[in-house]
Amino acid sequence: MVGLTPEEAAERMGLEVQFFCRADPSGWDPIHGKSPVHFAGEVHSAALQKALKE
Repeated sequence: MVGLTPEEAAERMGLEVQFFCRADPSGWDPIHGKSPVHFAGEVHSAALQKALKE
């Protein structure tokens, strides 16, 4: 994330997690309509955004 703007870093963090996540991408959540991989990306992206605000 070094060298990226905060906005770029938050987006890149979510993508990196999705690329390297070992969760089963076929395990779709019927309520939210997302896979565990998408949830992992969103959680990590949100954590980075929170850290940047602090």
